[in-house]
Amino acid sequence: MDEDVIFHVDRPENRIESVISPVDGWFVLREQPASAALLFNERPIPFWNVSRPDVERAYAGKFCQGFCCIVDLSQYVAGRRVVLDAFALNLVVDGQTVAQTEVRVNPALKGKAELCSRARHAKKRWLERYIFCPECRQPGTLRRKPNDLVCESCGAQYPQSAMALNLLPPSAGTPREPSGNVSLLGYDEVALSIISDVRQRGGKVLDCGGGVRSEVNETVICSAPSDFPSIDVIADDQKLPFQDAVFDAILSLNVLEHVTDPFQSAAELIRVLKPGGKLYCCVPFLQPEHDYPHHYYNMTRSGLMRLFEGKLNIERHFVPASGQPIFTLHWFLSWYTQKLPESARNRLLELKVSEILQVRPETWLADPIVAELSEEGRWCLASTTAAILEKPAAGA
Repeated sequence: MDEDVIFHVDRPENRIESVISPVDGWFVLREQPASAALLFNERPIPFWNVSRPDVERAYAGKFCQGFCCIVDLSQYVAGRRVVLDAFALNLVVDGQTVAQTEVRVNPALKGKAELCSRARHAKKRWLERYIFCPECRQPGTLRRKPNDLVCESCGAQYPQSAMALNLLPPSAGTPREPSGNVSLLGYDEVALSIISDVRQRGGKVLDCGGGVRSEVNETVICSAPSDFPSIDVIADDQKLPFQDAVFDAILSLNVLEHVTDPFQSAAELIRVLKPGGKLYCCVPFLQPEHDYPHHYYNMTRSGLMRLFEGKLNIERHFVPASGQPIFTLHWFLSWYTQKLPESARNRLLELKVSEILQVRPETWLADPIVAELSEEGRWCLASTTAAILEKPAAGA
């Protein structure tokens, strides 16, 4: 073990408790390496860099790097061999293993991992019947080449380097990489009820734009523009690679703020939904900017209804438990304090709500609590944003 290396895992704190689990942490080296890799139980595991200013402050003058990766235990199931009780996570720098830590696994996940592996294969068989080329939308034209799916109708090529089917249109570029740490996203009671109902009828639910789910559900087809272990199809929400009317229900949960044309995405959701099928759509109204630069549109309740006006009938329009105003208040306050220097942050934390409300917002502008908020904090929590734009001159 290299004494000049510090390697730390922040999450999970104790042990992995779900089949698909984010693992994040940080490492410190004497100097910036030419290359750094992670091995999970001797297999390379992709990770993305995460900014860690707290580590940089603690180890000034050294190379500091935060990381996040996603472990999928179902990938460690081969035949009847079950998942191990613990895994070694190795840090490899410039081709040499310089640090290692152990990540324990809940033994109860062994059986779940095997079920998830079987569910993933069953969903791939279903997808082979119902996907099509999102560029020309001609069914039955996709053919497998050694490393690609190729459309015999329009010639579009879809490189297949991920575990999920990559049907991201060539014009959309490569799968989107996450920004920062990722969280496991669960389903609320409404979504679980919809999934249960469709499962009993032997149908399929599309989780469109869903992030990292904790396990693989055979009833739910997950699509997203990013490559996560819980994703079945890497796709553009505005050009879904599914034939018309193939899903019994669709979940679009906190996704449409991240698409460049929510009306086109809404039209696609309508297209792939079966007659009589249900769409459960949730969008943010008052939320800080997140997943920059891929956060475009927050919506009022009228804005959400406008997306599906005249196309779908309203069964229920409501504020879900996860959208109660206390989440807005907590999110804004927690982010606000994080973006302040320590002295201003401590003063803000000592204030009572009544003290803040007793002073008009304009009066706070010169106070350090407002004036010293970081540039990123002002952008993420802005009440409004503005721009001055100019039309190019003729011939420019």
